Amino acid sequence: MKEFLTNVSAEKKREGVLVPEIEELREPIKRLFEQIRPRLEGGDYQLLVSDEASGRVPSLVFLKVINRIYREKGLPKLRFVPIAGRNIKIEDGESRELGDQKIEHITTELVENILPTMPQSESRKALVVTDAINSWASMGTITKALRKAGVGFEIATIGMTEEALEIKSLWESMGVTIYWDYLTETPKLYKKGRISGVRQKKPYYAHVYPEPIGQGLEENREEYLRRRRERNDSIEMLSYQLYDWYNKEFNNPQE
Repeated sequence: MKEFLTNVSAEKKREGVLVPEIEELREPIKRLFEQIRPRLEGGDYQLLVSDEASGRVPSLVFLKVINRIYREKGLPKLRFVPIAGRNIKIEDGESRELGDQKIEHITTELVENILPTMPQSESRKALVVTDAINSWASMGTITKALRKAGVGFEIATIGMTEEALEIKSLWESMGVTIYWDYLTETPKLYKKGRISGVRQKKPYYAHVYPEPIGQGLEENREEYLRRRRERNDSIEMLSYQLYDWYNKEFNNPQE
């Protein structure tokens, strides 16, 4: 039986077996960190926006690694903002006005509750992290709200479907920087609520944040707690290991 680490020292958490769907993120995230490195060295990001719900796991890995890098540089921690970007589908008969409500809800949350709690800055930039871009619908909702709130942004994604890839150049023509690992499919954790631990809350247009997935999806409480420990341990281990890799690769290349 595989052993996962819980409530142990930071050194111990650098070793262990990761949940396979989280282990799969290791090399793609490395390649994304190589791309965003100039931003990290300059401390350019102040917020990390997680495209919920399946974007939660890679977002937490990014958050933990970047905050450790920032701490070494004496920079403030990133503010973590998990946003459930899924909106209504106009073709389902919902009105466009309802769709616009979601964007207004997110904008209001940013302007009234998130940005005022952060250090003053002439310009704020967010890194929006997701596991995969499929239709750009969720990303469109999130980025429209960021623009309305006066927050600059860049996007980092593990995967991108062929359908989404066809629209990528349009986004870039509008000045959006997109970091992508060139994976033209969705990672295995895509839409796996048992791994992300959260899900979109209905009605989609009315909610800014996701809701936790309770043990109702699991066979019993023990199984639910086991899965949660495995997920949390894997995120912690991977973030430590990637931080060590980053330091060795870029700060101590001679070693």
